[in-house]
Amino acid sequence: MLHKSITLVAAVSLFAMVLFTGNSLFSQNQPQNPHAGQQQAPQVELDDKTVNKFVAATREIGKIRSQYSQKMQGAKDKGEQQKLQREAQGEMIKALKDEGLDPQTYNSIVQSIKQDPDLQKEVHEKIEGK
Repeated sequence: MLHKSITLVAAVSLFAMVLFTGNSLFSQNQPQNPHAGQQQAPQVELDDKTVNKFVAATREIGKIRSQYSQKMQGAKDKGEQQKLQREAQGEMIKALKDEGLDPQTYNSIVQSIKQDPDLQKEVHEKIEGK
């Protein structure tokens, strides 16, 4: 039960971090274009099915992040930390694909949620399991 609570806190924390810091989860996959911030993210249809996929992916990514955060604390050097970071990102991308999403779509959903306070509340409640 404690592990489930910690995982839920990690997922909610991840969602809040992405939402409120303006950072996309997979920003290193984005092109390094100084004008990229001016471009519109692709529109994503946010029906219940897509929102539920996003919630499930965010929960799984929270678990992965929590797991790798612990591993990175025990890393011996920067090389090992970078290796663990690449592994974590690979697992996060797999978690997205398992839900039928890709990093670009996930980040587009985050952007859409940021712009809609009602949707933001709904997603946050779903992640918390309310």
